[in-house]
Amino acid sequence: MNKFIGVDLIQSLEAVLHQNTGFYQSDFEIDKQIFARAVSEPKDRDKTFLWLSRPCGTHCFKEYEVFLKGSPAYSVWQFFGNRNHNGILAYVAEITHNEGEKILGNLYELDFGQHSKHVEDKALPMDYVRLVYEHGSRN
Repeated sequence: MNKFIGVDLIQSLEAVLHQNTGFYQSDFEIDKQIFARAVSEPKDRDKTFLWLSRPCGTHCFKEYEVFLKGSPAYSVWQFFGNRNHNGILAYVAEITHNEGEKILGNLYELDFGQHSKHVEDKALPMDYVRLVYEHGSRN
């Protein structure tokens, strides 16, 4: 799978959007807002997202939320993953920093079918999850 290091995330994902998403491209406006909020968060916050483009819209979720069974992010990821996923392009998007209006980071292309199976196997019930990071924890 392809990886793109140090790219303008919005510009790169927008190129995927225009290539792959024919309808509901306005969903990407929500994704851009999610990235904009994340880039302004403190540096110790997790800024890793899962993003998918499908023929009818996009979705953007914090990566850890996709791995919480019962969360809206898990439900959406698995809904599309358990169906014919032709036409779905998925990426891990890591925000590293911003330069003015540009949000920069790394993109890793995913095999969506394989990744959704991985999520199904590894996801944890959200009632019992406590994430512990190097500089703190989160309930």
